[in-house]
Amino acid sequence: MSWVNSSECNDKYMFLNNAEIFIPSGWKLIVDEFCHKVQEICQNYRNQGFKVYCKIMCIKEKFASLRIIFADYGQVKDQFNLINRDVTLQLRQKLQHLEQEYENKANCACQWCSNPGQLDVNPESGWHQMICSECLWEKYKRKPIKCEPANLHLKITIN
Repeated sequence: MSWVNSSECNDKYMFLNNAEIFIPSGWKLIVDEFCHKVQEICQNYRNQGFKVYCKIMCIKEKFASLRIIFADYGQVKDQFNLINRDVTLQLRQKLQHLEQEYENKANCACQWCSNPGQLDVNPESGWHQMICSECLWEKYKRKPIKCEPANLHLKITIN
């Protein structure tokens, strides 16, 4: 799998300046779309005359899930450079909602090709990944293994 790193993304979006980015290539478009939406939201506030600050610290894959970590969800200041608490809260809620939406979107996409995928745990390495059946066969020459929790069927006896 090829991985996308910080140098490929930091130049494109100001709020990613010096952010750690380490994601599988299949999620690149999802992350790019997320960053574009963050930029749009911030620009909308700027168009209303506000100064907007937000910073993403890290975007990564961990245990087959996309993790987006904000260093600061944002502050919105008015023309007098005073923090507008109501608008700042509104911005933070929008960014948190967007973060959850795109984490969920990635968590259903193959890390290799971005097609719909499912959670797979490699039986040899224990590595978790979101992968489609085509990529699983192409990369590992195996079919998906059903992940079922052990001991689901408990016998309960009432005396």
